[in-house]
Amino acid sequence: MSFAAGSGGGTGNCSGVSNITVNGMAYTPSFCQEFNGAVGSAIDTTVWNFDLGNNGGWGNGEAEVYCGPPGYAGNPSQCPTTFSTSTAPVYIDGNGHLVIQPIYENGA
Repeated sequence: MSFAAGSGGGTGNCSGVSNITVNGMAYTPSFCQEFNGAVGSAIDTTVWNFDLGNNGGWGNGEAEVYCGPPGYAGNPSQCPTTFSTSTAPVYIDGNGHLVIQPIYENGA
């Protein structure tokens, strides 16, 4: 499972996030995403997208199958269809965190 910031969403809301200075250079956050939803709540798919698939080894013979959240459109058939914190590859944990977890299942 992997994910990347998408091009379809906005810039997020960075209010309350401080600028940082490193070696005299000031940096202002330009994208912020909070994960303050309840356990298992939806990830904002206007901002995030998921690389899905790999049922055939994607060129280097890797065994991984890439899944979005349970029920995500286009998920391979091996992906979970209902939410559980033990089987979901990605979810919001209810404590302000995005959880991304690899799951070993039947050799993949």
